[in-house]
Amino acid sequence: MMLYVSTKRFLRVTTWTSIACLALFIQCSQESDLSSDTIAAVGEYDVTITEFTNTFNEAYFKTGQALVPDIDTRRALLMNNLGRYILANHAKELGLDQSEEGLRRLKRVKRRVINEEVRERIILSEVEVLEEDLSEAFLRFNTRIRASHLVAPSMEDAVQLQKRLENGEAFESLAKEVFKNPTLASNGGDLGWFSIDEMDVGFEDAAYTLSVGEISPPVQTAQGYSIIKVTDRAQTPILTQQQFARAKPQIYSYVKRKKEELLEREHLQSFLDSSEVFNKEVDELYEMLKSQSDYRELKIQNREKLLRFKDYDFSIIDFSNEFGLNPERESIFLSNRSAFIKLIKALAYRKYLFEIGVEYGLDVEIDVVASIKETYSYELESMLLEKLDEELILSEDALIDEYQKNRTRYVEPLKLNLRRLKVEDKGLARMLHEKLEKGARMVDVIDDYSTDPQDRLLNGVIGYKSINSFGAQAQQIASLDVGDISPILEYSSNEYHIYECLDREESRQLSFVEAYNEIEERLKQQHRRSKNASMIKEALKNQKAVINEPLLDTLRIEIYN
Repeated sequence: MMLYVSTKRFLRVTTWTSIACLALFIQCSQESDLSSDTIAAVGEYDVTITEFTNTFNEAYFKTGQALVPDIDTRRALLMNNLGRYILANHAKELGLDQSEEGLRRLKRVKRRVINEEVRERIILSEVEVLEEDLSEAFLRFNTRIRASHLVAPSMEDAVQLQKRLENGEAFESLAKEVFKNPTLASNGGDLGWFSIDEMDVGFEDAAYTLSVGEISPPVQTAQGYSIIKVTDRAQTPILTQQQFARAKPQIYSYVKRKKEELLEREHLQSFLDSSEVFNKEVDELYEMLKSQSDYRELKIQNREKLLRFKDYDFSIIDFSNEFGLNPERESIFLSNRSAFIKLIKALAYRKYLFEIGVEYGLDVEIDVVASIKETYSYELESMLLEKLDEELILSEDALIDEYQKNRTRYVEPLKLNLRRLKVEDKGLARMLHEKLEKGARMVDVIDDYSTDPQDRLLNGVIGYKSINSFGAQAQQIASLDVGDISPILEYSSNEYHIYECLDREESRQLSFVEAYNEIEERLKQQHRRSKNASMIKEALKNQKAVINEPLLDTLRIEIYN
């Protein structure tokens, strides 16, 4: 069972650590009220051993396997979860779950959870990874391809390009016509060298089936359609069974993910291609919506059909209900009729998946209901925090006082304009670093060796980046002057970066006006933390929340492989 929650919860662990000591308010006599597999509870929310173990493992891997499952870490993580439940419970006590916004968010959560279950259990249920799939992927992992492509927004446009190629027009001349990117327009759509898992999954799958010089028919990608021409191919000369055996787990994960993505895309495309759109009703609805001022008030009872897929109908009232779940986001698709039709199809597909889930009874399964409840607790917490923000009135004097007391906080950090070389082998990285130190041009090295197609297109330029975005590598990168080449920086176990500094924008003090929004947000966060701590302390003191202290003290955390 999957929980559909924000990854930000683990970034709040340190915030809740300071609250952990509040558990001392809990009366041990209440521990007997908890089931044997429940570590803590508040209101209708329980923290079970399974949930807590999943929470710890997710935090463990997100922090680079740095967490130690000692009592302090266990308590901090527990208070992170329990604190959220206390706030969610308080939101329910205030009736936020019964507000129009609360009910809207609950419907959104149900859609998201049930549709993901449909995806996992029904759409992708037939995905099977065979031994021959692994062997083929192993060969691809050891093969690099160079290819050019032409792009088109629709299958019809792509077919027209294909016909022009068949009639003798040059690939390079068509590239000048279809690409706005000057590099791709001038180089015939050349993407340079790439390997497995570096391109769109549909593009990659098609490219690896082509011989050098061969041109593909139109290939659907996430961005539209491509016509691919393979211009070169290079394979590792000697491959052994021992290498295959070592790489098998990684290859299996890749093949399964790729098959799932292709099958999911095929399922969606089948729906889109086979759907009948009723244009008269679409046009009438579009004109009506363009005159609407507040989309939150959109309530249309018209049952005329907008779309039909086999025996499934999507009516105007269905559109109204689906649109109303997230009107701020969906309203951006009202800019033109083409975008509006895409919106109708997207909302119809979402409702179609949801109805499949209901038909299979997923909406009443215990685990799915629990997942909806867990995911919704984040929405309740968020609504409570939004309410606290609305109640807070910050005076100009308070903002000025914060700025004057803590001016050193409000600084624009150092920014560097960098060129990046990315490779997957440390030995290769050393060799290329030596070439650069001897005077080789970074742009030439990137063009020949970078594993990132986007970097090759942009000559490795990644633009101005705040030094804060480089994490553990920040200190080494901050020391670069214009023209300097960085040492080899290990980004991950199979990824190495070398940077060339193109320009520096030094750190500077922000004025009060420039820092205004940051100051306001900091004071809001302080207010939230204070209110949160107060509500949590009160819940613990009044025994609304209970922790099974002996179980927490003796719990052994299983680290997943």
